[in-house]
Amino acid sequence: MVAGEGQMTSSCQHDGQTCPFCESCVTLMLMALGVLDRATIVEVTSLADAYAEGVASSLADVESPEALLEGLSGAFISFLVEASRLVHTLQS
Repeated sequence: MVAGEGQMTSSCQHDGQTCPFCESCVTLMLMALGVLDRATIVEVTSLADAYAEGVASSLADVESPEALLEGLSGAFISFLVEASRLVHTLQS
C-alpha cells in the first residue's frame, strides 16, 4: 500500500526493512496500472496522498459507522476513476 510522500507502509517488508519503493513493488504497481514509467507511479502516489488528506479532514464530520463506510467507499471509487484518467493522460 502506498503511503505519504512516496513511502511504502510497514506491510511492505524486504530483507527486514520497510520498502521505500523497491523495484519489486514498483514493478507490481506498473503492471497493475498497465504503464511503463516510474514517474506515473509518483503521480498516482501524490493523488492518493491528496485523497487521504481529504478523507482525514472529513473524519470529524462523520455521523455514523455506516456513513464512514459509505464515504470511504465513495472516496476509493473516485480515486480509482481519477487515477485511471491520470494514467491515461500521462501515457498519451
